Amino acid sequence: MGIKNNDINEIIVPKKNNMSSKPNFYEHNKLIRKARKNKSKLDSTDMALLNVLLNDASMPAAEISKKLSKQGIDITERGTRKRIIALEKHGIIRSHTIVIDDSFAGRNINRIILVKFKNTKDFVHKLEKYKKYLNASPYCTFAIRIRGDLDWLHYKSFPTKDIADREDDVFRELFGDVMQEYRSYDAEVIKQNFFQILDENSISSYLNKINPDDYTCCFYDLLFTVKEQLKKIPFLHV
Repeated sequence: MGIKNNDINEIIVPKKNNMSSKPNFYEHNKLIRKARKNKSKLDSTDMALLNVLLNDASMPAAEISKKLSKQGIDITERGTRKRIIALEKHGIIRSHTIVIDDSFAGRNINRIILVKFKNTKDFVHKLEKYKKYLNASPYCTFAIRIRGDLDWLHYKSFPTKDIADREDDVFRELFGDVMQEYRSYDAEVIKQNFFQILDENSISSYLNKINPDDYTCCFYDLLFTVKEQLKKIPFLHV
């Protein structure tokens, strides 16, 4: 059973006819523990609060309260602060960090690596060394094991092309005997949002609002524009 939205909102902002105006934050902690234990969803207020913090973890509680209020969530500054403390206590919020511009973080060259293994002697032992290398290397942003035609995907970032090429040579020298295919692609990051909260209802709502016409290139309009430009060239007639 999921946690109803009103269960916690009434705890944080008591009704005026309540005998006590002191918020019962014990109940909020109890609901978070239940959600974590059962791997169920947090209530909508916690989810909205986390989304705000993901965009700016340094935002003061008073500002967060105002932002949530614009979303129709009635919560006080004190209630916001207590919720953050509870989410930290129960491991929902593990840490607060910063996001650095890639050009200052040494991520000037980005590469995606695709690997397909082959069966060799002592493969399991070699695979453990492979994973150890990826975990220890500071330039490997993430590594994903794939089920399908390929076995692994890595994303690596380097300050210069020379260092990227050097690492490429070292990597193939170390693990070339277990790799059947090795593909390396220079990559340009268009969007990076690994820490976004994925909510089934919000995704479904977004998909329902998508208008295919907004993402379709009109070929005939493009062709007409090209023809008009060609007509301006004296020796061409379209």
